[in-house]
Amino acid sequence: MKEVKESKELVFGLHDGSLFTLGLLSGLTGAGVIMSTAGLVGGVHVLTGSIAIGLVTYTSSQSHKAYRQAIYEFERAEIEEHPAREKERVHEALAKKGLRGKALSVATDEITDEKDHWANFFVEQRFGLANAKERSPITQALIITGSFFLAGIFVLLPFLLFSQPYAIILSVLLALGVTCFAGVQKTRFTHRHPILSGVESAIITALVAVFGFVGGAVLATVF
Repeated sequence: MKEVKESKELVFGLHDGSLFTLGLLSGLTGAGVIMSTAGLVGGVHVLTGSIAIGLVTYTSSQSHKAYRQAIYEFERAEIEEHPAREKERVHEALAKKGLRGKALSVATDEITDEKDHWANFFVEQRFGLANAKERSPITQALIITGSFFLAGIFVLLPFLLFSQPYAIILSVLLALGVTCFAGVQKTRFTHRHPILSGVESAIITALVAVFGFVGGAVLATVF
């Protein structure tokens, strides 16, 4: 379970980095932008996009930790002030899960024997905030920043090495490979069928390429 949690940032970074970069490149291709400009804009996009998603991941992770800690402290205070009432709440929660008789009493005593475990039980049961050990916010940010950047550069590479139409064709194929891989890997924590998840990612990638190209062509006639 620990490995699954630690892989999320890597998988999402690869998926978003390739998909967003392909959308931009498809739009630039549809608009008829020259290759040198497309390469420059694509490079700026990959750089700024990777930094932005890293900062968002960092602040989001920090907020999640602060939110969980605030709830934990509230539940811990409730246990200190009203231990009998809070123990009864544990008893009721376990009864709803199907425990009965001696098993119910033993489970209740085990949970309420240690106040830290007791408070975490309420945080997890009432708010769905598991006390799983995760990477630090800065580490999560660095992982998703790096994976987004690498995937973006990977998809951008044909624009730096080839001319059209080979560049966009190769970029689409590379993006399809990365997003399908990420789609399959996501099933480690979404528990969906790997093939269905991979096919879904491929369809999304194809749609992004098509709509990006058409959108770029239409906007080029307006501006």
